[in-house]
Amino acid sequence: LKQHPEINFLVSPGDQINEPASDMKAEKILLQEQQYAGYLSAAALRNLPEASSIGNHDSMTPAYRNHFYVPNAFSEEQNPTKAGHGYFYSYGKALFIVINANNYNAADHQALIEKAVAAHPKAKWRIVVMHQDIYGSGLDHSDSDGILLRTQLTPIYDANRIDVVLQGHDHTYARTYQLSSDGRQHGDFPQYEGV
Repeated sequence: LKQHPEINFLVSPGDQINEPASDMKAEKILLQEQQYAGYLSAAALRNLPEASSIGNHDSMTPAYRNHFYVPNAFSEEQNPTKAGHGYFYSYGKALFIVINANNYNAADHQALIEKAVAAHPKAKWRIVVMHQDIYGSGLDHSDSDGILLRTQLTPIYDANRIDVVLQGHDHTYARTYQLSSDGRQHGDFPQYEGV
């Protein structure tokens, strides 16, 4: 922030905490709360707005939605996680669409994207933010949830002229040229239960 004081807000592609607390035991929920407190107490976040997405570690309890207010929450989502819903917002000439990719129902994501685009048809840039990386470098992620989401989401992104997708699951930095779907129909995939 000292080097770039013009930064207006932070976009986080998920996993604000490390403790998933899926079993809802009191000690894990306490640890989860301590991690949210540690994350949110960072000096940089005291005066910097943040737009976060739900990571797989955030998705298993309602703690995420208790810590983050999201505008235009897509409550029509059919398969939300306990953490909440996807949402969208605009900033300048950009439309940001934040997908809760822990929900593997591509129809939910398509409906959110189409609703956001209809609300902001003149946006110059259409940006999707999601946690799971569909073309990532992490072998376990690319071969599991990444491949499930890749075949379902890329045609939706193409149809809605999405310019950029920001992802975080692998905890690495990578970028690529424009990718498009293969144009073929793919069958339904079974629900992936991994984290």
